[in-house]
Order: sequence, then structure tokens, then C-alpha cells
Amino acid sequence: MIHIEKKKIVALIILASLCIISLSLFFIFNKKARFVFYFQHRDTGVLQVESRYLPKVKKGEKVNLLIDELLLGPMADRSLPLFPRNTRSLSTALVGKTLYVNLSSEALNILDEASTNKEGAALFRKNVFRNVRKIDIIQIYIDGSSIYENEGF
Repeated sequence: MIHIEKKKIVALIILASLCIISLSLFFIFNKKARFVFYFQHRDTGVLQVESRYLPKVKKGEKVNLLIDELLLGPMADRSLPLFPRNTRSLSTALVGKTLYVNLSSEALNILDEASTNKEGAALFRKNVFRNVRKIDIIQIYIDGSSIYENEGF
């Protein structure tokens, strides 16, 4: 009976050691950062939360990675992209705590299935503010014109 308990103790020690080693390796070699995105549900309009694990990049590249991922749209079938498909970022600049984003003219394409322009821009801002804390103001441009100068907004 004592012999069986020693085997159990040895097995538990080995199992605990493997768990500790596994967790240690996970934290040492984990090269991904968690981002949380919000997209509108296609049918109800309710916000859906989507988590993505993206590669860790230098601080200056984090905003560009975030914007590119947002423009790719949601992974869920029943969610709407923020802007029409094929919208891309022409340029981004972070000046102090203000982010300037210049989107391609495809963002004005209202024939594509996406959130409305105002809702898309509002969700874009919400997503950036949620994932990059150091930004206070976001200025969105489409083909060099402020979104408030475009008729679709």
C-alpha cells in the first residue's frame, strides 16, 4: 500500500513539473499580442466582439498592423466589415497623441455590404481607442479629404 502511494506521489510530481515547464515555455516564446475588435452583426446591428492574436511588432508598427487588420474585416460570417471590401490604408501618421489615417476611395463605395459610413468610422475609432491607449484623437481622411468633407458621411 505504501508502494502505490509513492508511485502516485512521483506521478504527481512529474505531472506538476511538466505543467510548470509548459507554462514557462509558453510565456517565454509567446510572440503574439491580443487585440479586441468590435464589428456590427449583419442582421441585428448589435456589436460583436472578436479577439485576435497578432504577432508582436515594434511600437511604431502596432498602429499600422491594427489598421490593416480592421480593414480586412471580421472573421465571423454574420458580421459586417467597417468599410467596404478592398478599402486600404494609404497612409498613417501618429503625431503626439493624434492619429491621422488616410483611407483609399473604396471607403466611399456604398454598394458593398458594410457598416454605414458613419457607423464604420465610429467603430473604427472605438477599435483603435480600445487597442492603443496612447491615442486621444483620430482624424480619418479618404483620398486626402477629411471624412466630414465627403458627402457620404
